[in-house]
Amino acid sequence: MRKAKSKYFVIKSRQALKWETVKGMGLDKFALGRKHKNANINELKVNDDIISDDKSITETLNEYFINIGMKMAAESACQSTDALNDQVIYESTVLLPKENFHFAVITIDSVSKRLQKLNVSKATGMDGIPANILKLTSTLIAPSITFIFNLSIRTGIYIDEWKLARVIPFTNLRISGSLKPSLEFTTLN
Repeated sequence: MRKAKSKYFVIKSRQALKWETVKGMGLDKFALGRKHKNANINELKVNDDIISDDKSITETLNEYFINIGMKMAAESACQSTDALNDQVIYESTVLLPKENFHFAVITIDSVSKRLQKLNVSKATGMDGIPANILKLTSTLIAPSITFIFNLSIRTGIYIDEWKLARVIPFTNLRISGSLKPSLEFTTLN
């Protein structure tokens, strides 16, 4: 319980740091959905430099959001669990519910049906397994995948490879010279 609380506060503090970066770029008003007469970003302040042309603003924002995941992953990989245990933990005064939340066990039949419904016209994910292969072999692989899912639920450990996502910038056809991010996950995610 102590480790869970420590981890919670570490994660929350990282989220605050992300918002500090967004505020520093002058984007907090837009991110929070406040109504403005002009909702366009006219300039961006990055490392004491002011960027004002649309293409540079777009490229700077894309670069930031493409790389933020890797930067945060690198930061969290450097932290040791011993450092978390040394933090001050505050007791919660929140009353916990009497019933515990739990996931239902996943059945082989439900996994097989989901695999049968995969859209084969979508691109192959980061795992490199085409959806049509998963669909064709669904009855053979469903027991193994079901075992992995249920083990993950039972142990609370999620497979690292399934957490990965690739952000791919592509040109937004509506805005000349603008890049738009696209996310690519594993097919089974």
